[in-house]
Amino acid sequence: MAMKPTLGRVPVRFEYSVRFPEILNHLQSSLAITTYQAGKLAVVGVNGEQLDFSFHDFSLHFGGGHTSYEALAVGTPVVTLPGEFLRSRITLALYRKMQFTDMIVASPQPYIETAVRLGTNRSERDRVSAAILELYPILFDDPQEVRCLETWLWSQLVKS
Repeated sequence: MAMKPTLGRVPVRFEYSVRFPEILNHLQSSLAITTYQAGKLAVVGVNGEQLDFSFHDFSLHFGGGHTSYEALAVGTPVVTLPGEFLRSRITLALYRKMQFTDMIVASPQPYIETAVRLGTNRSERDRVSAAILELYPILFDDPQEVRCLETWLWSQLVKS
C-alpha cells in the first residue's frame, strides 16, 4: 500500500505492507524512524486500523512548536523535556496552557520511561490521547491569542 502525505512543502512517499498496521496493533507499539543527517524524525503508530504518522524536524535552530501543535490537534502525545532555550520549551508552554502536565518530564530517565510506556501500553496511550483531544481546543480557540498578535502587529506598524 502507498501513501503520499505532504511534509511542509516537501512531498513524502511511503511503501508499506497492508499487514503493517495489524503488526503494530498486535505489538501494541509505534515505530520511530530517524534520518539524523537530514534532521527528520517520523513516528508511525496505529489509530484503529489506519497508520498514524507524525513528523518532526529536529534542527538545532528550531523548536518543535509546529509539530507539537499538529500532533496535539490529532491527539498524538508529545513527551517533552524542557531545556534552557525556547526551542525546547514550546511544547511545555502548550501543555501548561492546556493544564495537562502528564507528558512534561524533568530529566532524561523519566523521558525514556514515559516514551516507552506510551509505545508499549495501549491503554495509557489511549488515556493520554483522549485527554489531549479533550483539551487541545484551548490552544486553537482562544481569541486572546489573536488579540495579542493584533496588538503586537499594530505596535510594529506605529513604529514604522
